[in-house]
Amino acid sequence: MRPKRLVIKKTVFFTGYMLDKQDTTELIKMAKAQIPAGMPDHELKFHANNILICPRPCPASILDKVGGMGAKMKWEVTGTACYENSIWAACLRPLPPN
Repeated sequence: MRPKRLVIKKTVFFTGYMLDKQDTTELIKMAKAQIPAGMPDHELKFHANNILICPRPCPASILDKVGGMGAKMKWEVTGTACYENSIWAACLRPLPPN
């Protein structure tokens, strides 16, 4: 007797733009300027490689404003924020399409 077919369930925890490896590397370079001198690399923790749009499934109205699923954007870093020797946020501004 054949077991029931398995079904993949989709659960969305957040909606955001994923950063590619090159952009992540550039952000890390910028961040290292704010990290105290002498801090060993093994003590640095990276928590994300994305730009959060919505902390849950994104409503269609917001998704339309950000270009829809699969959209690609260019961003400019306008600032960063630190807390207890951790960079918690980068302020970004979308660049107009070329």
